[in-house]
Amino acid sequence: MQTRTIILCLAAALALASCSNVRKSISSQAPDTMPVPDAARADSICRSLLPEGAMFTSAVTQEVSGPGIICFQPLRDTCAVRVIRILPDRKTGWHIAENVRYPVGMSADLTLKEVSACTDTVSGGVRFFSYETLREGDGQVMKSVNVYGAGHEHQALSFLGKRLADGRIEGQSDETFVEGMDRPEMQWASARLHSDESLVFISKADLMTDQAIEWWLSKNPAAQGKATRIYMGQLDPECSLVSAYSKAAKEDGGSYRAALFDLRGYTVVVAYNKKSGSYSLAWAEPVCTDRKNGRLLNSIYFSNQSNLTLFYYKGKTTFKYILNLANGSISRR
Repeated sequence: MQTRTIILCLAAALALASCSNVRKSISSQAPDTMPVPDAARADSICRSLLPEGAMFTSAVTQEVSGPGIICFQPLRDTCAVRVIRILPDRKTGWHIAENVRYPVGMSADLTLKEVSACTDTVSGGVRFFSYETLREGDGQVMKSVNVYGAGHEHQALSFLGKRLADGRIEGQSDETFVEGMDRPEMQWASARLHSDESLVFISKADLMTDQAIEWWLSKNPAAQGKATRIYMGQLDPECSLVSAYSKAAKEDGGSYRAALFDLRGYTVVVAYNKKSGSYSLAWAEPVCTDRKNGRLLNSIYFSNQSNLTLFYYKGKTTFKYILNLANGSISRR
């Protein structure tokens, strides 16, 4: 009887040990049986593994071993992004399995403002992840469509411009300079940029005009004050300033012709050198919006072969500048 009791006790102990092992296996799920996290859960996992306050976007992936997460962390003040693969582990839970830094060519003087949600996309049979970033600073805005392919290639297609009064961004994309634009994912990124209603694409001619005016203003900050000399920038014949000059009414001097007109929000004077056949931006200032009391550049005329008079109204008073197109000297009367 005693022997039978011992045998029964041993059997019971073995049964308990067996049940304990089964319960442990179920509660510690293997990676291939872990539930697929939703978008909110994926973001929560990424946030717990990244530095506090890091900006990122993530998407759920399907790895060979089960569900995974891919996280993109654009670095705020550098031209780079971290691509982070997060996988589940039988013992430690979710962990960073791969962390690679990629240069993306974004301007270092622009500060990261926003990063949009990541999407898993297929184009032309090619599967890739995409997300958008917005950087802004020093009067410029850059919006980028970023793509990350199965070959672990991270590339950005960007639109750089200026913020308009209505909130849109006016400028140009860098697609003529980016390599691999024939790939399906880059064609998709280009279509994404061109369909974005917040972006206003301008022509190369207008872009050159904007750059010429910006250059002139930066070189002549005291043009309407105490400057005694004006630096006039030579213009590319393809610039829209030149095409607008050809259609405008002109004043003819002995050595120069000049035209006064408004373009791209500025009142400008473009001069043509008859001897060299070159065009230059002689004068630029914001268009006068208050014609009753504001400072209005009303007309121009030559007083000799190279001296061009700029005639102004301001309220009920008048004044004029005399600009020498040959040497850039300026006087006021």
